[in-house]
Amino acid sequence: MKAWFDFNGRGDRVDFLSTVWLLVPGLALLGAPLFLMGMGATQKLALLAFDLLALGLGLAALVIAMAGAARRLQDLGVSAWWLALAVLVPVVGLVGFVVLALVPGSEQPNAYGPSPRRPLPAPAR
Repeated sequence: MKAWFDFNGRGDRVDFLSTVWLLVPGLALLGAPLFLMGMGATQKLALLAFDLLALGLGLAALVIAMAGAARRLQDLGVSAWWLALAVLVPVVGLVGFVVLALVPGSEQPNAYGPSPRRPLPAPAR
């Protein structure tokens, strides 16, 4: 798996799906209890601390998910700007997720770099 916050380069289906499968349960296991603790806190400072922590975790998860989707789109030879359409139109986002998960990327190098499945050969010595 590539760096989670890296929007550059290409990512294959395994990279994309491993990011999703780690992110969704991680967010549910960490974010939901933090949010619920913040809702149940009686002191305003505790409420603010728990809610800010949950918000920070959610924003980090959003950036990680967008970086993974951007690398996957670039593997397909498409600009990462198409993420804006997926965010703004929910049906496009759902269909886009299925496409990103199922459609293989190009085997050849493209404008975004070499294929993640076929790394460039090592230089001759």
